Amino acid sequence: MAILASFKEWLDVRQTQVPPQSGLGKVISYTMGRWEALNRFLDDGRLELDNNRSERVPRSVAVGRKNWMFFGNERGGRTGVVF
Repeated sequence: MAILASFKEWLDVRQTQVPPQSGLGKVISYTMGRWEALNRFLDDGRLELDNNRSERVPRSVAVGRKNWMFFGNERGGRTGVVF
């Protein structure tokens, strides 16, 4: 992983040159704080880079809750399921 090692060196150098509260400084700090997780992701191809899948699950419940609110009763719910 020569590219990753070069990137880490670049981050180390830039971290000393850039003000921490600047935009680039915040990005460098964020990246350095998650360096171990980034390496783990690159070493194990089964891991996903983001958590979009887990974020979608509660969203469907929230959207459904708005839709189910107007069924009124159990029979209305069954009818809604058919449609």
